[in-house]
Amino acid sequence: MLYLGRNNFTGTIPSEYGNLAFLEYMDLTILPKLEKGTVPSSFSNLNHIIELHLAGCNLQGSIRTSLITLPQLLILDLSHNNLIGTFPNVISTTLTYLSIFNNNLVGRIPTLLTSYENLEDCDLRRNRFDNNLPPTVCSSMCDCDAQTQSQETVLYDVYRAAQGHMWVNNTGWDNPPGREPCVGNNAQYYGLKCQGGIVTQIDLAYNKLNGTISPSLALLGGLTHLSFSGNRNLAGTLPIILSNLSNLKILIISFTSISGSIPTEYSSLISLEHLDFSHNYLTGSLPSSFGALYQIQSFSLQNNLLSGTFPSSVIIGFIRSITFRIDSNRFTGPMPEPFLSSYLQTINMGNNNFTGTIPSHYGSLISVSSLELGSNPSLSATIPSSFGNLRVAYLGISNCRQGLSGSIPETINNLTTLTNLFLNSNHLSGSLPNDLAGLINMQYLDLSDNKLTGTIPNPTLYSPSISLCSYADNYFVPPYPASCFPSACTCTGQLTPLSVASLSSSYSYSSSSSLSTSTSLSESSTSTSSISSPSTSTMASSLSSTSLMASTATLSTSSSLSSSSSSSFSSSFTTTTTTSSSSSSLSSSTSLSTSTTGSSQLVTYSILMDFYYSTNGPSWKNDGRQNITSTFDPNQANGVWGVGDPCPPGAPSLAWYGLICGPTSEVSFISLSSNNLNGTIPSSFGSLSSLVSLDLSGNHLHGTIPASFAGLTNLGILALSSNSLTGTFWSQQSCVFPLLFTLEIGSNKFDGYPTFQGCPELIRMGINNNLFSGPFPNLTHLHPATIDFSHNQFNGSLPSEFPPSLAYLLMNNNNFSGTVPSSLGQLSSLMILSMNDNKYIT
Repeated sequence: MLYLGRNNFTGTIPSEYGNLAFLEYMDLTILPKLEKGTVPSSFSNLNHIIELHLAGCNLQGSIRTSLITLPQLLILDLSHNNLIGTFPNVISTTLTYLSIFNNNLVGRIPTLLTSYENLEDCDLRRNRFDNNLPPTVCSSMCDCDAQTQSQETVLYDVYRAAQGHMWVNNTGWDNPPGREPCVGNNAQYYGLKCQGGIVTQIDLAYNKLNGTISPSLALLGGLTHLSFSGNRNLAGTLPIILSNLSNLKILIISFTSISGSIPTEYSSLISLEHLDFSHNYLTGSLPSSFGALYQIQSFSLQNNLLSGTFPSSVIIGFIRSITFRIDSNRFTGPMPEPFLSSYLQTINMGNNNFTGTIPSHYGSLISVSSLELGSNPSLSATIPSSFGNLRVAYLGISNCRQGLSGSIPETINNLTTLTNLFLNSNHLSGSLPNDLAGLINMQYLDLSDNKLTGTIPNPTLYSPSISLCSYADNYFVPPYPASCFPSACTCTGQLTPLSVASLSSSYSYSSSSSLSTSTSLSESSTSTSSISSPSTSTMASSLSSTSLMASTATLSTSSSLSSSSSSSFSSSFTTTTTTSSSSSSLSSSTSLSTSTTGSSQLVTYSILMDFYYSTNGPSWKNDGRQNITSTFDPNQANGVWGVGDPCPPGAPSLAWYGLICGPTSEVSFISLSSNNLNGTIPSSFGSLSSLVSLDLSGNHLHGTIPASFAGLTNLGILALSSNSLTGTFWSQQSCVFPLLFTLEIGSNKFDGYPTFQGCPELIRMGINNNLFSGPFPNLTHLHPATIDFSHNQFNGSLPSEFPPSLAYLLMNNNNFSGTVPSSLGQLSSLMILSMNDNKYIT
């Protein structure tokens, strides 16, 4: 793949690109500063090309027959150029889409187009073809016209259709056709952006548009951004013909009165990254073909009247999505799965009519920070225990009534990142998990209106930032712990420490041992240990707030949290670990057998435990304790961090969780990715000189890389991506890992200038999404297959030579300038090249 579109390249299209014999996808869309030129004749060598996008490249001359007949070609876009001459008499038999929109072709439109059975769509408009249009072509597969239509004419159609005279701002629009909307890159109309004289963006949000959306918009083939959001009087339907806007990246038509169905044809908008049709009156089902929108990052259809089963093919196709919202519709059938995007942050499917269970697969979506599944009353579901793997801040599964039953899984205690938990108004039963006190970041907790029983654990919740919590309308029995009564919390009905007059529900119960409180409870004796449905007025309504305050004062006021789970766990074994207040000073009294463990094992043990406590080991998602069953023999507790030998001699399968040990019981591999590590990497870690592979990606590590890492001379794989690490990655002048072949440190906050001298074996380099700056590093001594330098701050010109071994080269979203080296055309192994969003100006 070759993505170079939407840059400021000058010159002409290099003929060397025709030497990329195995290239399948090329996108040079909208390069307005190119000199006038023709499509290089060498492009006839692209025998494996499937998609060729050359729109807006300032091309002239005629369409080469050798180009339009390439043997594997499916999609050819030559729109918005200055091509002349007549249309060729032959095209590729594989071609499914052809656009020559907005050129200067003349003569007759050939009727032979009807004989190509694979051709599904073609756009021949805005040329100078004869007015005698062949009906067999133009009434079926192709869009034709005999008249050209200028941009200003199209925009005037938009103005009239949306009653432009009533807009808040109609500067430039209110003139009859004749005024150019763009002068170079300068827009002359309100809400427009231009590039090279072509309208690329229209943003008329919250501008009091009325009427309808003009289908003429489809003639603006250079559009990348279209927004009509917030115009409540804009009505009608979504024009099908907008599917011709193949360059559209952002389409926002929300908070309007648009109705009707979503056109299936919109699935051809394969450049779309943001689609927002929320808060309208759309009906019907979602086309299953929308899975073709693989570039989608934000997908918002909430608050419409959409119905039917949500197609799983759409979810599978959204491999780059970040936001997925389909809430407040009428979708039915099972909840969609599987989500394959590793970038997902927000999922909201609430307020629909989904049926069946909640997929346990959702528990693997560790990138999601907000998950809303509530108000789906037709579910027959329980809360999956896999939800304990999530890292969400918000989790809502409320108002499902009979649809959500069973108990609250103990794994909910693992969600230490939770700030909002809403499980109210369901049919949940059983007792509360024992360790809700571990949810120390909680701000809003609502478990009200369920069938929960037993007592409320004490302490029930400990969070300095708690704003609201409710356990009301359940079957809990007194005594209620004092921790029920911060000013924000209620335990039963409307019960607060200040008033009983507002009690809305209480409990009728009897027990073989009567409850003793300082208030007189009215009890109904039915059967021993029975609990009936909540009822009103079983507590004496004459109780004063003073007497209630007196009773709550007798409750336990202890708010101290128990010691960490790791301490209580370790105490059940024959080995004990004691730590001081500083995690770096470790006093170990473990019963390591000196007959099987030498001094090197003791050193390794100390290093690993230093790392364990520096990264908040007791809060890891898995430190080995989670693998122990109730029947596990505590005297054989291998696999647990801090218990026994990290690498038991002769028993490598019993190594601590995440470790793989070598033949002499040395630590060779550490794999703790996505394990909720939180803290810094201690300098002692650099003494694990036997380490071959280290994967700590996808955690919450911060701080800098210790200089002691220079001691990891056997390291072949280093993966630290998706953390919050900072500082200059190499503290030395050169790479210090002579055997390193895979480096993945993307999505951190590293800065400085990386050098790869001293790492001759590097094959894969992923340093994307950091703050690296400076010129492109010297890589001539390497033989890498993958280089990802994208989303940094590199600048300057590109080198004249690249390693010929490259298959993947990503340099997008930097500050590179100058020209694109012709040597890129000689990279015969190259499969993906991404250079967009830079500053190529000469």
